[in-house]
Amino acid sequence: MERRKKIILSAGIIIIAILVAWIGVAASTSRPKTLKISGSTTCLPVVQACATAYEEIQTEVGVTVTGGGSSVGVKDVGEGNSDIGMTSRPVKPSELEAYPDIQQHAFARDGVAIIVNLANPVNGLTLSQIKQIYEGKITNWKDLGGNDAPIVLMGRDSASGTRETFETKIVVNGEKLEDSAAYEQNQANIEQYNSNGGLHDAIAANPNAIGYIGIGYIDSDVKALAVNGIRCTEETVKSEKYPIARKLYLLTLGAPDEHEADFINFVLGEQGQAIVQQEGFVKL
Repeated sequence: MERRKKIILSAGIIIIAILVAWIGVAASTSRPKTLKISGSTTCLPVVQACATAYEEIQTEVGVTVTGGGSSVGVKDVGEGNSDIGMTSRPVKPSELEAYPDIQQHAFARDGVAIIVNLANPVNGLTLSQIKQIYEGKITNWKDLGGNDAPIVLMGRDSASGTRETFETKIVVNGEKLEDSAAYEQNQANIEQYNSNGGLHDAIAANPNAIGYIGIGYIDSDVKALAVNGIRCTEETVKSEKYPIARKLYLLTLGAPDEHEADFINFVLGEQGQAIVQQEGFVKL
């Protein structure tokens, strides 16, 4: 009889624990308002971290964050499929023509780092060398002081804001990389990835590869090269000495409504900017 009472008591405790957990989950998923945010994979980790922190300080608004690329963020907001978009570049004139009511809210700074495999002995490149590499004019690492091995070109897909920044910030004798006919003709030789993380992992696995990622994705598994003698660091990005730097943006269609503005203000506030820094980006 005593053992039976203990079993019943234990079962009751378990049921109560399950009910408490269920009530907690129900409370967290029954918020009156949900903000949908989508776009840049560069912005994704820092905005997701901000969303998590934001949900902890209030109970009215839930936040969902998905990637897809900067172009997706612009389109989703412009067509009303998301409340807030994320881009790792300014909105293009053609996009503003299609969606003239889009407003841009800068929330962080970022540097686009040129990365290679840890086994690569090369430590720095000039803008001219980077341009020639991606144009297919320099094809072997030995011509850059490295090993006698073919250069494996890697980059981002066409929806990427990181790619947009890379193509517009690599400028030699007044010509942007994006305007280079040789670069356009060499596209078939560039392996394309749809996220910073995917490109990072591919470089880490290939001793002859070169690519580019946001500063927040630099870690001990890849080597970030100096560009024109300047390394991609928080200090050089903030001072704009590093030549491949940019701002990151949150987008709204027209002036942000009450909930959108509250979230954006959170990201721009002390706690949000601390998260920006914790995630490896540069606060405004």
